[in-house]
Amino acid sequence: MGSKVFVREATGLVKKASLLDAVALNVVNMSVGAVFLAFPLYTILLPSVNGLNLFYCSIIACVLSIPQAVVYTMMSLRIPRTGGDYVWVSRTLGPLIGGTLAFAGTAMMMLAFNALDVLYGVMALGSSASLLGVSSLSKLATPGGAPLLQFLIGAFFCVFVIALNVLKPKAGIRLVSVFTIAGVLSLVAAISVLLFMEDKV
Repeated sequence: MGSKVFVREATGLVKKASLLDAVALNVVNMSVGAVFLAFPLYTILLPSVNGLNLFYCSIIACVLSIPQAVVYTMMSLRIPRTGGDYVWVSRTLGPLIGGTLAFAGTAMMMLAFNALDVLYGVMALGSSASLLGVSSLSKLATPGGAPLLQFLIGAFFCVFVIALNVLKPKAGIRLVSVFTIAGVLSLVAAISVLLFMEDKV
């Protein structure tokens, strides 16, 4: 098998991904990718928001996530199989109802996350354009700055990514890896710049 993971030959359907691709896919599925994309948005909007306390917000979010973590832990112990929600619901309610509900839930969740990712991506594009002196695209950096253009760019990106994953799945997986690496490097660079600037102030 070598450096390949996720290889299943029993059904004739073979999925191949490198270790880097597997890590990138899991990072994205844990919504860490959205954090990388959202970082520019937070840095732009947070200074203008009055009365916001990130410490208390983090505590509230942590408390609200505890029941879900407990349920997931219990279900993982009771049904220790790969598949998560799909396996648990389909084994409990049967393949027809359970599979339908699991698919619908996953689709709704992914649509929401994908919409946020696209929004953050378009805003990151606008921020980059502003830094490079392309004033015509600077409105993309703020929500609602250029609604039609933001929608068109986001729609094009969605169609491109979906088509790439349908026509060239390996290229789609590799694109996720590239974006993940770029996001991590960008985050490290941003933190480094902020720390460097703090020393200069």
